[in-house]
Amino acid sequence: MPLSKAEKTTILTQLTEQVPTSKAIVFADYRGTTVKELESLRDVLDKSGLKFTVAKNTLLKRVLDDAGFTVGDGVLDQPIGLVIDMNDEVQPAKLVSDFLKDHPNLKIHGALVNGQWINRAQVAEFAKLPSRDQLLGMVVGTIAAPLTGFVTVLTGNLRGLVSVLKQQAEKNA
Repeated sequence: MPLSKAEKTTILTQLTEQVPTSKAIVFADYRGTTVKELESLRDVLDKSGLKFTVAKNTLLKRVLDDAGFTVGDGVLDQPIGLVIDMNDEVQPAKLVSDFLKDHPNLKIHGALVNGQWINRAQVAEFAKLPSRDQLLGMVVGTIAAPLTGFVTVLTGNLRGLVSVLKQQAEKNA
């Protein structure tokens, strides 16, 4: 059933707001995927605060052109679903790639990451990266490691001093 003009306007408004400011947009071909599989994908994405959106290619082309983004050849020639993340570059690629392991009918065509097009193979490599939270934890651990070592050295010296004093006290007793 064709979309009404009001529905098209709503979709266009949402895409116009989201696409230019998004960190990552994964483009996926959902043909051959059952409704039940798409519902399970939507459930997985909802848990992370993301949505799987299907938009008419003519509307999507208009939004991408207005934002100054280009996508790979032939991507917008078939039905496309979008996973848009406003906060994290890796999360949508990771979630969709994990979903693909059990549902091979869904196919990733590529992604826009900070406005730059990356192809299917690059998305697969991108999905292997740690998430933003994991990276922040690694940075904190790296910063804390020298401090932890310093504290360990200081406590080791104190333990040694206490041990020597204890032995001296036992010797004198």
